[in-house]
Amino acid sequence: MWRRKNTAVAQMTRAYVKLFALLYVATTLVVISTVSYQLIQSRTADAQRIVTSLRGADIDSDFDWETWRRNSTIDTRDTFVVIKSRHETYYSTGSETFLKRIADRHLWLGHFYKARERYFYYYQTGHLGKMTYQIYIGLYEVIAMVETVSTALLVTLTVIFILTIFVIRQLAKDLNAPLLTLTQAVKTLDYSGTQDLVLPNIEGAEEIETLNRYLQSWLKQLQTQLAKERAFISNASHELKTPLAGFRGNIDLIKRRGTDHPEIIPTAIANLDQESRRMQNLVATLLALSKTANQPVMNQETVQVVPILERVIHAFEIDTHRVVERQFEDFSVTVNVGEFSQLIRIILDNAAKYSPESTVITVLCGPKQIQMIDQGSGIADHDKPHIFEQFYRGDKSHSDISGSGLGLALAKQLADRQHVQITLLDHHPTGTIVRLDCR
Repeated sequence: MWRRKNTAVAQMTRAYVKLFALLYVATTLVVISTVSYQLIQSRTADAQRIVTSLRGADIDSDFDWETWRRNSTIDTRDTFVVIKSRHETYYSTGSETFLKRIADRHLWLGHFYKARERYFYYYQTGHLGKMTYQIYIGLYEVIAMVETVSTALLVTLTVIFILTIFVIRQLAKDLNAPLLTLTQAVKTLDYSGTQDLVLPNIEGAEEIETLNRYLQSWLKQLQTQLAKERAFISNASHELKTPLAGFRGNIDLIKRRGTDHPEIIPTAIANLDQESRRMQNLVATLLALSKTANQPVMNQETVQVVPILERVIHAFEIDTHRVVERQFEDFSVTVNVGEFSQLIRIILDNAAKYSPESTVITVLCGPKQIQMIDQGSGIADHDKPHIFEQFYRGDKSHSDISGSGLGLALAKQLADRQHVQITLLDHHPTGTIVRLDCR
């Protein structure tokens, strides 16, 4: 079954054909109408000249008529004059025969007769004193001229159409070529993937160049995201290996020595419990990261921030037995209360993890800003640009403090969702300030 092409070239060609057909019809109607009108006007002028000539001859006898007829310059082959008085009718050469040919014909539009042959005649009548005149002028030359103009117009426009359609198609191909190049480059995504793909720089129409820039930007973002996902999977697998290895080691220990040395069983079970909690926390954090990344922010409300801080800090003090100093000046904030509370708790847990148990954690709350200050070892300058990356941990953190490197990544994600800006600052003489700037 034939299927119409829907390419840009085909669409432009079809649009051009429709436009040209419309222009052709309009041009033909205008030109032929104008030419026909001008030619008819010339025949009207010819008739008027004949009338003027008849008035000058003052015809009232056969002698006057014969004199006028001999001196008249009318073409007796297609121009006929009839003058009627009460008692006499005068005919120009061939008029009587002509009147027989149109005897049963109807007058069109008050001025046109069609003889038995295909020729048309212009008709005009009026009065010359007490006499009535009738003038019939053939329109053969008018029709021939219209046919000539129509044929010339048809040939000229056809030649222009054929030449222009090649130009239009070539122009459409030239305009479409950059887009086809870009399309072929994008198609390679299905075969080579996106990791090493680089889209070419396309030069063409402004719209195509803009599309190309956006696609290049999108591809770079996609490649960055895919790299992050691969790193995430690799790091998650690495982090899960440690508790799983602990599980297998303690289970093997119980199997091999549990019967002969039952005293090792409680220690092995305690290690299993510790590793299971570590795995539980890791999985919970991974799920939280995935959930917040894929779901829109829901149930936002405008609340006072101090009651939220009090609830989170109270639970934190109970769980960690740490002391938190408070300096609060209340203000309102529009957030999802659950996610905002989780953000505060992550930062407090991080402060407790990286500061001595004997030190105090301070929380300052002022107009549209919250600061949480610890007295730990601080964050090295070379670690600050990466501290919110998933699984990133400073060198010191890997050596003596347990963790997955996901806490601050989740905190950053939660802060972005609540339109809260999170900033890390140094606290002097020691420690870190985490500042939250709220809307």
